[in-house]
Amino acid sequence: MIHDIKALSVSLPITRPAQTTTATAVQYIEPLANPSYDGLSLMAQHLSRAASSSWANHPAPSLQQARLESARLLAPLTDETYRLNKSVHDSEIPATQDREWLERARQATGFLEGRAGNPFHELSRPQLALISWDDSQTFTINERRAAWLTLKGRQDAQQHRFAADAQKELATTGRVENTLKQALTHYRQLSVMEQAQHPEGYIERLEKALAQAAGSEGAKRAHLDTPARLEALLLFNTDAAGKTATASDEVLSVPQTKDTPGYKTLVERLYGKFEHPVMDTNRPRRFEDIGRGFNDYLTQADRFLFARFYEYAQEQGAELQYVDRLAWELGEYRSLSHGRTLINQNDGTSRDQNGHRLTFSYTPENAEIINRIRSSEAFKTTLLDTRFLEFAFDPGFRPFSNGSDKRFLEQMVTRFSAQGSKDYALDARFAHYDHDPKTKDKIVHRSSHAERSPRWEPMFVSTKDGWAITAKGKAAGFGLDPVSGGLVIHTPSAMPAPKTDENMAGWVQQRVKKASLLHPFMMMVAKYKAQGRVRRP
Repeated sequence: MIHDIKALSVSLPITRPAQTTTATAVQYIEPLANPSYDGLSLMAQHLSRAASSSWANHPAPSLQQARLESARLLAPLTDETYRLNKSVHDSEIPATQDREWLERARQATGFLEGRAGNPFHELSRPQLALISWDDSQTFTINERRAAWLTLKGRQDAQQHRFAADAQKELATTGRVENTLKQALTHYRQLSVMEQAQHPEGYIERLEKALAQAAGSEGAKRAHLDTPARLEALLLFNTDAAGKTATASDEVLSVPQTKDTPGYKTLVERLYGKFEHPVMDTNRPRRFEDIGRGFNDYLTQADRFLFARFYEYAQEQGAELQYVDRLAWELGEYRSLSHGRTLINQNDGTSRDQNGHRLTFSYTPENAEIINRIRSSEAFKTTLLDTRFLEFAFDPGFRPFSNGSDKRFLEQMVTRFSAQGSKDYALDARFAHYDHDPKTKDKIVHRSSHAERSPRWEPMFVSTKDGWAITAKGKAAGFGLDPVSGGLVIHTPSAMPAPKTDENMAGWVQQRVKKASLLHPFMMMVAKYKAQGRVRRP
């Protein structure tokens, strides 16, 4: 058990993993490999790496900077994005063979679903803060959420204790000065990120109340002479306090109901008269699923989100085909088990019929848009699945087919993010659908010289005179039966060679020196042989 995180963050060389951008639904986290970690427990190693987070190493961030950074780091854990990507987060596992590491990740997911204990219940408040605001990719999303809920629960419990103590002090002494001092001391001991979870002006109101509450009749002067007034000062909602002013609830809200105009439009355009059931996206497509459209693989969360897309596009006077195409592309991604069953053609093995190596890239215009989306703040808080976006941004997947309009995608990513607003307007160009399918959005690059793969050498070939064994076949043990000329495999055997003085022995004898079941033709020959109907040659 670790009691002080300060002992973990002294002069340990940290190697931060590169953040992976993968099209799979599972995010694989690079295992730790650092000789300086020898002797430390696994949790101590991970906390030490989390201590290298950008916010933890910031020299002196202001409270406003901390609020912005906290909102960015907590967005995947607390807002609509988490719910939309929950199935992806539940399947996120570390790429390690360490049982303790894997079990902790599974337990965190189980804890969030109410079927397992909290893996972080013994950690201290500073350690929980390191995990909650970790941006080093050391902990899974569900681990960070479990730590955040634990930290939030402790802070809420502490605030309620302050409120109860203040009411008790008021009832017994008529003063609240001591409790307010404890609350102020507690606040100042918090890290700047934890302080950022308090509502704006909290510390100023607390200091002002403490100054007025000194001496007799102080509680009355500070207007803290009733339990309701004490609770108004000391209690607050950490969820609401941690949000930034730009993250408008109205912009990021997605109605969880099918009784909306947008949802009716979605059903009409994607399914016809009746909505199709949601297909399981965690298993590969089967033969009986070939007739199903990609839209059937949209999850229920996807459908609620795209209902908002249709509603917004209609309000802006945009052609709904842009939304149709984006929904189809997301459905295709879901049908491929979140992209896991599709091979990236940019892996260096793709060649044309003449042996030229093929690589793929987006056109300069699309590449610029993709880079703009990736580097934007909206990409970090968008309601669209960011793993799907990374899949769509990789030209190696489906290189010979066009994706959705990247200009439209950029505006939807921005509109449905913390950087969006109710008044965000779509470009007028989207009033008409001008996405020409003949205009390719990717470029195929061919190498200047052919790189033919080595020719596959067979083990035997058929000629006009019968079978011929190649050198590779001889090395593998293939040979020719001296009587029938058929193929045999020479395998060493301790059994004596069978006699060949029986009727048709050269034909009927076993070709492989191990027991095997007779097939119908051989059984017929054996029957005729027993009846004397097979003559000697």
